[in-house]
Amino acid sequence: MKVLVANASQTNGVAAYYSGKLAAAGWGTLTPTTATTAESTSAIYYASGQHGAALAIAAALGVPSSAVQPVASSVVPVVGDTQAAVVVVAGNDLAAKVPPAAAG
Repeated sequence: MKVLVANASQTNGVAAYYSGKLAAAGWGTLTPTTATTAESTSAIYYASGQHGAALAIAAALGVPSSAVQPVASSVVPVVGDTQAAVVVVAGNDLAAKVPPAAAG
């Protein structure tokens, strides 16, 4: 299973920071990307059969379970076919939690 983190904030380095956190926790991550839209709150989208994984990732990142949504019912603000089972769209709420030294 692969996880893609997309930065939907105005802070550089957010997707890379959270990709690193997830990789360190044992998740398979794809190359971080930039979302096509800016978002004030984060969302986690999951492919069919990946709801449990998406909830676990949400808990690990401190994102409320209400932000976890199936890909089929949502427009995910990421360009292209990502091949990701879970897409984390990191908004300004997650960006605010990145230590200043980690953002760049």
